[in-house]
Amino acid sequence: MISQLLDTESFRVILEDNLENCQNQVIIFSPFIKLDAIKWLTKRLTKGIKVRIITRLEISDIIQKVSDFEICQFAIDKGWDIGLIKNLHAKIYITDNKNILVGSNNLTLSGLGIDKEGNAELGVAFEPDMKSFDTIEKLLLKVSWIDQYKIDLMSKTLKNLGEKNYAGHEHISWPEELYSPKSDFLLLSTNFPDISPEMHQKGKQSLFINDFANKEQTKQEFLNTEVYLWLKSILSTKEFTSFGWLTSKIHNGILDRPLPYRSKIKIYCENLFLWIEHYSDDIKIIKHNKTKSLELTN
Repeated sequence: MISQLLDTESFRVILEDNLENCQNQVIIFSPFIKLDAIKWLTKRLTKGIKVRIITRLEISDIIQKVSDFEICQFAIDKGWDIGLIKNLHAKIYITDNKNILVGSNNLTLSGLGIDKEGNAELGVAFEPDMKSFDTIEKLLLKVSWIDQYKIDLMSKTLKNLGEKNYAGHEHISWPEELYSPKSDFLLLSTNFPDISPEMHQKGKQSLFINDFANKEQTKQEFLNTEVYLWLKSILSTKEFTSFGWLTSKIHNGILDRPLPYRSKIKIYCENLFLWIEHYSDDIKIIKHNKTKSLELTN
């Protein structure tokens, strides 16, 4: 596909075609999102498509009615992933990791020209390269994913605001808990596998796990290691779980000072994938053209 400049109508037509032909996954970044536009999108997706919606959804956006709070519960009820980036300004529509639309178009009826008073928008359609995926991955790492607990927290916050005078509403913020996932895991380099499962079975010793006795015992020991429980916890945040994502998580989560070299962290990551492949029923490895990712099975 040759990159092309699109007006509002052309942007919507290509988006509709991409959605209707989508086979696996849709990822949308949009600062402003309205419920009627989400429902429009739903009608164009076949059942079973994985959907990730990332928005800004500040309290001021809801007060000004440029975004609808109801999109959160709608997404969760649909089994979609929905998350927040505080300072999001990008508008990006990605289908099956092969078609990207970038423009000024928010996921609203006006932004997509669905109603008669559509905005005058401009966008570009193109096929992404690996550098594009790196850029998207870095953006996804900034997302604070929402669950039912966080929706209830947001609802309570809005209710407590009541009918007060909203002068200066741009300074009203969500509780910081909404953006700050807590972790009880304290990880050192010795928590990560420094050898492969095959080396372990051949008698190679490691601080990561006890000496090999039999496969079933080793499996249970691995499933109860600190790093495996940590990995399941961060996978539940529904981020872009690629190999690069995991190396970044290890680098940011490890407590050793000085930090291990990135080449060493890459080895930890490679070995962790191997241990998961050998012993995990809760995490599956998804292979792509030039990378691989992880996903919880339930």
